[in-house]
Amino acid sequence: MKKETHTIFWLLLLVGAMFVLSKHHKKQQAVISVYIHGTLFNWRNMLATIPGAADLVYVPDGLSLVKDLPENTVGNKLAVEFSKRDPRRFVYDNFYTFGWNGKLSFEHRKKSAEFLAKELTLLVNKYKHDYGIKPIVRLVTFSHGGNVALNLAHYLPQGISVELILIACPIQPETEDLILADCFSKVYMIFSLNDVIQVSDPQNIYQNIKNKKDYQQWLSKRYFNHDIDKLKQACVSVNGTYLGHLEMFQLFNQHIPKVLNRLDVLSGVTGTTVGYVDVEDKGFPFLHGLNIVDVLQGIRDDEESLF
Repeated sequence: MKKETHTIFWLLLLVGAMFVLSKHHKKQQAVISVYIHGTLFNWRNMLATIPGAADLVYVPDGLSLVKDLPENTVGNKLAVEFSKRDPRRFVYDNFYTFGWNGKLSFEHRKKSAEFLAKELTLLVNKYKHDYGIKPIVRLVTFSHGGNVALNLAHYLPQGISVELILIACPIQPETEDLILADCFSKVYMIFSLNDVIQVSDPQNIYQNIKNKKDYQQWLSKRYFNHDIDKLKQACVSVNGTYLGHLEMFQLFNQHIPKVLNRLDVLSGVTGTTVGYVDVEDKGFPFLHGLNIVDVLQGIRDDEESLF
């Protein structure tokens, strides 16, 4: 009798362990992250002359799993940093990149958003079929990649929603109101006051702006002017110094998960209220107009950093 009881106990323990592992696996599969790059201009051609540098801005067209990409590519490096520093929010195995042509054009960003919406819909349906769950989708965007993501408001089907993490996104009249769409469950806006590139995109140079004569705003803005609960905005700095665009692009990314967690606990920072978050990082290699390749590679003198 004792032997049978002992056997039943171990069987129940084994079943319980398998159930917990299954739940943990499902929980991991319930999180999808996608990195969307910004305007590329002619960076790829310029970097092609620097040994080992061409891969630093390489993102394949469409959705790609980062674990299938070379380790040195920007999407893979970003996924490694994010998943290491916040494995609950970002799961490396479910981290994707989305490549688009990177042209400085409203129309191209909108067309890219239409394609992204189709890709995301297929991906979400696949996860629902394979795992029986509806995944959380987080879009991590840099610069005008944020405006590609905002244009999803025109194309995502009902029932699919995403979280937006916008890094140095130029806020423009053409897309600013799109954050009000129901398809965006949360929006994080992260910017810095020394980022001249973020706001330097002149609105009136575009030939295809609707109601162009009504545009009073010449340059892009740094943050949203919508007082809504789902929006959290942060102005960030390192060691008391605000960052430029390239510094935001590669070097500050390792701190983004901590900034997101900080914003989550700051209940008073919503809508038009902006939180100011300074990071202490002794090894932060500021650009200073000289070390562009170091910035793109994410080279650091000291891996220790404090929040």
